Amino acid sequence: MKTIFSKNIELSILLSAFFAIVLSCSKGLERNGTELDPLTPAKADTSAGSWKTIVLTSVKDVAVAQPEAVTSANYIQELAAVKTAMASLTEEQKTAIRYWNSGGVLRWNQIMRSLVAK
Repeated sequence: MKTIFSKNIELSILLSAFFAIVLSCSKGLERNGTELDPLTPAKADTSAGSWKTIVLTSVKDVAVAQPEAVTSANYIQELAAVKTAMASLTEEQKTAIRYWNSGGVLRWNQIMRSLVAK
């Protein structure tokens, strides 16, 4: 049988948890306007195409279709669609691209740190 004292403690804990959840979730993420430079590799690895497969034991382990020729109608059509989409980006989309251009890991780390700080 629970005493009134233990019921009050349980109620206090539940109310505290409830208010902590409600109050901690009331704020949105703050981006702080942090501008970061886009990530660029220190140097291009010109021999990357000659790397040996480490995990796979055979090219048959993963079937990859041969890409279409860059002169094929499908390739040209797909490239035109990409260029059209890029040319019609809104300012909001361009801002989002610039924001994430410095690296997803870095941005997610910033978001996680701001959530932890709450």
